[in-house]
Amino acid sequence: ELARLLPLIAAQADPESASTQARIDLLALVHHLLELDAPEVRKAWMTGEAEEDSIMIGCVMADIQVPQTYALSAIRTVMCPNATWRSGNANQRIRKGALVCINLVLESRLLGANEVRSLFNEILPTLKMVLDDSWSPDNRLIATLVLGGLLSAIARGDAMGDLDGEVLRDVYP
Repeated sequence: ELARLLPLIAAQADPESASTQARIDLLALVHHLLELDAPEVRKAWMTGEAEEDSIMIGCVMADIQVPQTYALSAIRTVMCPNATWRSGNANQRIRKGALVCINLVLESRLLGANEVRSLFNEILPTLKMVLDDSWSPDNRLIATLVLGGLLSAIARGDAMGDLDGEVLRDVYP
């Protein structure tokens, strides 16, 4: 039922229109769904159709087959928008919740190397912004864990060669 649930969660957790409490509650719901240990739930997160996805590899555009799973969709539509920096303590806590959810997806290995590689360029600016936030050491730690999880997931597949020197210098100038 993730096919029907995720678009609703994404709409209700939209940082531009949702209340702070709604965003917190929905990230908690996503976290709970990710933590469920049932095999059918894990399989549901990993379900999706393969589609061509254009990604930048250094300064070259490449097309790769990427399964558009519900886990990938949740990161793109629910977690990343809520991990983007916004001022205020409530937004800082929401950012932490979104980063914890992303880290849980990576730790659970719900995404393959190609999925993570297709996500890498989208999520890196958000992670760098969180890493620069000197007011929130907790968020910086979680962002470091997420970045390490992304690089580990890419290294587990054949996509590590796609990370050329330019991309790695972008991660660590």
